[in-house]
Amino acid sequence: MQPQEKREFRIHKDILWSIIKSQAGTLQKAILELVMNSIDAGASKVEIALASNTLQVTDDGKGFTSRQEIEEFFETFGTPHQEGDARYGRFRMGRGQIMAFTRNKWRSGRFAMDVDIRDMGLAYHLAETPAAQSGCSISCELYESLKPSELIQTQDALRQLCKYAPIPVLVNGEQVSVDLDKEKWTFEDDDAWYLLRESARSLDVYNLGIHVTGYPTSFLGTGGIVVSKHQLQVNFARNDILAKECKVWKRIAARVQAHVKSTEEKAPVQNEAYRGVMMDRLLSGQFESGEEFYDALVSAKVFTDHGGRHLSLFGLKDAIDKTSGLLVDLSAGHAKADRVHQSRLALVLSPRTRSRADWKTMPEILKRIEQNTKLFPDFGGWCRREKIQQVTQTLEDALVDIDTAARSLSDQHRIVEDKELSKEERVALKVISHTSAIIARAAGVDDRTIRVCECDSADGFTDGFSTIFIERKFLKIGGAQGHGFHAFHAIGSLLLHEFGHDNASGTGHDHPQEFYQAFHDKVDVLGVYAYQALNYWVSERRRAGMRLRVGDTHAMDLMSLQTA
Repeated sequence: MQPQEKREFRIHKDILWSIIKSQAGTLQKAILELVMNSIDAGASKVEIALASNTLQVTDDGKGFTSRQEIEEFFETFGTPHQEGDARYGRFRMGRGQIMAFTRNKWRSGRFAMDVDIRDMGLAYHLAETPAAQSGCSISCELYESLKPSELIQTQDALRQLCKYAPIPVLVNGEQVSVDLDKEKWTFEDDDAWYLLRESARSLDVYNLGIHVTGYPTSFLGTGGIVVSKHQLQVNFARNDILAKECKVWKRIAARVQAHVKSTEEKAPVQNEAYRGVMMDRLLSGQFESGEEFYDALVSAKVFTDHGGRHLSLFGLKDAIDKTSGLLVDLSAGHAKADRVHQSRLALVLSPRTRSRADWKTMPEILKRIEQNTKLFPDFGGWCRREKIQQVTQTLEDALVDIDTAARSLSDQHRIVEDKELSKEERVALKVISHTSAIIARAAGVDDRTIRVCECDSADGFTDGFSTIFIERKFLKIGGAQGHGFHAFHAIGSLLLHEFGHDNASGTGHDHPQEFYQAFHDKVDVLGVYAYQALNYWVSERRRAGMRLRVGDTHAMDLMSLQTA
């Protein structure tokens, strides 16, 4: 038998190539790895400059001080960090992510490293420079240009990913990181800062200030933000927590769950499950006391109107008092429901209310509730029983069918005040008001104030000299691909029509042949208007902090092609 030879396993370079490529999920995550490297290098600030084709990341950390460090920590992937020498790093693999997206040049100390894995593979150029570069500067050329929407999405993502970084992080000159001590937290302990909100879409977890992952609210029973004070154990890609191994996370998760439990004990969350249970209890009278039954009538929001607002029985009565005093109980969708409800001709109940009540009609629901007051001898006195009877009687007297409520739609209009508009409607009105001058110039007239109305018989009308009224439906700009352009094209057409009137157009009018000819001669402006209005719409949505939708990002990319 030949003597044994001791050898070590090695990794093939193709595996390293695969690791570099596969761990790079998104550009923003790759940039985040560079931010963490800067923090580990002792930087006091990180600056990121991102454009459609280029990226620059600069810090004032310790950088590379010798050729040996470059060979061990830059050239060699997987060299483990020593205990305590890094806040985030473990195996020095993260820098590979940016190499998957860009051709990059590293400058640090007296050294320059040029990397281009797409054209040079795993080889790189190393040179010494006459002048020293303090910290580390990484200049990148993107392999694939970013579309305008992708550029904005990457910037917005970095704002979220780096929000609680322990040092200032600047993206295109704007500081995106915040001071943890100045933020409002639900509470904090030795392990983390907590901002817990049931209404949040997810529970976002930050490892020592850097975003790791977002869990669905069902995971721990709430949404919000958790920023750890100690290092969490994360997976290789640093996009999830090793929940079974990480003792810090186990304590954090337990604290979140304890908070959720204590909150639920204080006041139940009025979600759809709660509304279904409470409607059933109101109809069956399953309460411990008359006091509990009365409180449920006051506070349990089991009635849903056409706008999605949830109301208690008493709240429903108050809401009707603020409209025309009429109530419509729908068992299914109806073409006139939205107009009737928005015009406040009646409060329209959503079919969801009947569904929740096992498809009982509103009169049947009210009758059951009034009957159930007799189940409680200790109801709390005559005045409470009388109050419930007054509320149920008011609601029953208010009931009308949808056609009765809509009877006046065809021969009336209502001016809508700005304060009545939703945030999205206000943004749309701002855009239309800002861009209407484009149409006015094409029509050869002075610009006019744009106001909103609700009108069943016309899309808009004008007083002929100072104001154009547009129907409220035009403020709803769709979020699907192409919807925005078509919506603003239609708005532009309406404005061109109304600018053509030099006297009051009312809500119904005839036009001579000359009017139609003048309109036709100027119709070419509509495409220009739609593009400019759409561009302004996207920028205003971002300025208002509103989420960009598929249609908005598609519009940005489309407009970039027009100007290329």
